Amino acid sequence: MWEQRVKNKDIAELLGIEATGVGKKLRAEQRFSIEQLVAIAAHLRTTVGYLVGETSAPNPVGPAGIEPTTSTV
Repeated sequence: MWEQRVKNKDIAELLGIEATGVGKKLRAEQRFSIEQLVAIAAHLRTTVGYLVGETSAPNPVGPAGIEPTTSTV
């Protein structure tokens, strides 16, 4: 969010909740639902795995949703 200059209020509008609710979720006082994480990941053009710390690559998938390949065939 910080790198893309996305604010809590932007995420709140996306999710249909109050900005204070986003703050609570970011501070781990409340949990995001999987649907919310999917929506946020799509908005930030990243993956849920990146958001939850499963990967350090913010954009492991190509622009068309296709993983890059090393094949020349």
